[in-house]
Amino acid sequence: MTEPLAVVRAFLQHLSADETDQAVALLAPDVVWRNTGLPTVRGEKVADALQMLTRRGVGVGVELHHAAADGSTVLTDRHDTLTFKAYGSRFHVDGTFEVRDGLITLWDDRYSWGAASVASVVGLLRLLRRTR
Repeated sequence: MTEPLAVVRAFLQHLSADETDQAVALLAPDVVWRNTGLPTVRGEKVADALQMLTRRGVGVGVELHHAAADGSTVLTDRHDTLTFKAYGSRFHVDGTFEVRDGLITLWDDRYSWGAASVASVVGLLRLLRRTR
C-alpha cells in the first residue's frame, strides 16, 4: 500500500483500533509530528509517544469525516476522542499528512485549544454524572 490516501486512512484506523504497532509501522523513521501549541516530536520519539499512551491506557478514537489527497499530501477533517477508562474528550481536528514511499513523513494536527478544553470539561462532567 503506497497510495497516500490509503496509507493515512489505514494509519488512522489503526490508531482508532488501539493497534499501535500497526500504526507505527506506517510512519517513516524521520517522521515529524506537530500538534497545535505542543512541541514537535520527531523520529522514533513519535512511536515512543504513541506506545506510551497505549501502555498508560489512553485510547485514541478517530471519526474521519473527509479526506482528500493531492499528490503526496493528504488533508483530513475529523473528530478525535481521547479516552482513559470511563473518561472521554472529543474535539475537531484538521490534519495534514505527507506520505513518501508508503510511509508518513509528516503528521500535522491543528485544533482549537479552546474547543479541546471545553471538550475536556464536558468529558469530565459526563464522567462525574455517571458516577453518581
